[in-house]
Amino acid sequence: VPKWLIIVDILLFFTVIIIGQTNINIIIKLYAVFGTFASYILASGVIFIVKDWKRSRFAVCMIAILGLINLLYPFFYQTFFYIKWGYMITSLSGTGMGIAIVGMHLMRIQRKHDEMNKKLTFLSYHDNLTQLHNRAYMDVKFKELEKEMYLPLSIIITDLNELKTINDNLGHRFGDEMLSKAAEIISSLKRDKDEIIRYGGDEFVIISPNTTEEETKDYVSKIQAKCQETLINGHPISIAIGYGIKTSMNQTLNEVFDEAEKWMYKIKIEAHQDKENIAI
Repeated sequence: VPKWLIIVDILLFFTVIIIGQTNINIIIKLYAVFGTFASYILASGVIFIVKDWKRSRFAVCMIAILGLINLLYPFFYQTFFYIKWGYMITSLSGTGMGIAIVGMHLMRIQRKHDEMNKKLTFLSYHDNLTQLHNRAYMDVKFKELEKEMYLPLSIIITDLNELKTINDNLGHRFGDEMLSKAAEIISSLKRDKDEIIRYGGDEFVIISPNTTEEETKDYVSKIQAKCQETLINGHPISIAIGYGIKTSMNQTLNEVFDEAEKWMYKIKIEAHQDKENIAI
């Protein structure tokens, strides 16, 4: 609420008290101005509290009506209409204003509550570093996808090679940068129906409903090629990838996940052995 509006309203209030003792006409006029300013202060307060004009319209309209009635009061207070209806209109307007203000305040509290719930839900199902979904989300998603309508369903598991060595030798900031870049690459290649999850420290899981083995192989090849050509401070992103395909309801997603993980670790071990052979 503008400070000048509050100051003017306070000055008008004391002026009404002082002058009103000697001149009734002046006090009526000053009362009208005082009431109008008070109404506009309340209107400003409602908009400030709610921070949303569309949701504030009803309250502001009620306050504007009250302000208009106060402003016109000196000119019509002795007329039959004001004698008969003025008090009722003012009372209804004031009551409506009060209800509107309380309602707007409750709406603001509810909105804050909803925003906080959304934020907490997001944090509980997302990884802080990569902003991808996390393992808790994967557990929920597995239950949703255990239906025949999603077959064939592929699960791809990726693992960054030598991430611990990178963290130890080059620092965790460098390792985090490599993880974030890998997540960015995988996300850039996903389709709308795919779900990407950061499963562990250096592992990512890609869940692809209605995806054949050929489509899965193509996805894997694209990830490997993109990671190989991407350099982080001169170092390519080395990644091991395994996958499994669920083709019938006789398989569970956990079984397919285990199959993909075993394949991924097999490739990871082979890559490590090849690196040692080259070093020898």
